[in-house]
Amino acid sequence: MILVPRILDTRVLSPDQVSIGVVTKTFLDGDGRRLLALLVKPGPFKKSKILRVDDIERVGNDNVILAKGCSLIRKKDPRCRSLLRSEPSLVGRKVMSPKGKGLGRVRSAKYRLTDGGLESISISENIFVALSSGGYSVKSEGIISFSDNEIEVDEEKLISTGSILTDQMSVLGTKMAGLRRGAENLINSRERSFIIGKTSSHDITDETGEKVIDKGEIITDDHISRASKANKLHHLTLAAGKVEIRSRFQKWKDK
Repeated sequence: MILVPRILDTRVLSPDQVSIGVVTKTFLDGDGRRLLALLVKPGPFKKSKILRVDDIERVGNDNVILAKGCSLIRKKDPRCRSLLRSEPSLVGRKVMSPKGKGLGRVRSAKYRLTDGGLESISISENIFVALSSGGYSVKSEGIISFSDNEIEVDEEKLISTGSILTDQMSVLGTKMAGLRRGAENLINSRERSFIIGKTSSHDITDETGEKVIDKGEIITDDHISRASKANKLHHLTLAAGKVEIRSRFQKWKDK
């Protein structure tokens, strides 16, 4: 899914994750029902090039990945002549009902990655209303007609949407949860590599009193699995760490 204007300033990467440039503009077909291409700025003092939607492998939260075997096109390429004359965006256009009632302006537009077709547009009276109270969205089949400055939609097909702040908080919460899970997995992985094969300094039991490991036992994958299920992995790490400290202290004394 490609969301305009969020796609702007997004970094474009090659299939092997090498940075190619940043998206600076979008190109639509005549009425805006299809996204054709993106304008990409490779860097300072370098000429912008065009990335066709057909050449995109996928779009993430922070980047656009180029499909294998594809490359950016120079603006002088004959295939780009029609693109350079096309409309840059639907954002900002007035939205009207068939009876001439003003419904607001387009704040964003979603396009399918498969064919570049318009999926939906979001509408609000102004940016302040969008931030606090939300607005509306309408799918492409609810759009009746396009003109240079206005879009006519079926008022009965408007869908109420949440505020931008609410949406952003939801996205932020999802990202934070992912980072937390990643950090926990990293810690657990390092703990596992540290304690495997070491000796437990004391008995560890779960909340029901079932034994996880006995004092003096060598820690195995089975013990680590049981400790993880019982939320006792940190206890097992401490038990292994005490023996490790004692062992090193004894070696120091012996020297």
